[in-house]
Amino acid sequence: MLVPRLHVEEQLEDLIGQHKDLWEFHMLKQRLAWEISALQGSLEQLLTEERLARARLQEVEQRLRSPPEVEGAAPAENGRRKEELEELGGQVPAQTQSTPEGGAGKGEAGPQLPGARGKDDLAPPVELALTPP
Repeated sequence: MLVPRLHVEEQLEDLIGQHKDLWEFHMLKQRLAWEISALQGSLEQLLTEERLARARLQEVEQRLRSPPEVEGAAPAENGRRKEELEELGGQVPAQTQSTPEGGAGKGEAGPQLPGARGKDDLAPPVELALTPP
């Protein structure tokens, strides 16, 4: 009588072990499915961000290649555009880069400095004198 009872206990322990293994497998399967879903969501988000970054990069490249709309804002605008392009990982086209001296390239007008006078200015410069109060 002791032998059949021992045999039943061993079978019960085997069944409990199998049940535990099956339950762990099921839980791992659920966790894996959840992680796959999370990774797919992350992938979709990254692809969306990549598309937006590429669109922004193309927009910046187009603005860099197009002539400036306002002459006075051209140097500052080009500098900002170059910074935007560099932030997005693009390279600045050669025609938009300034010369090493910081001036304009051949045949282009350089940036106007405050107080700078052109050849066509006929009026003498105005000197302001400070008077004590």
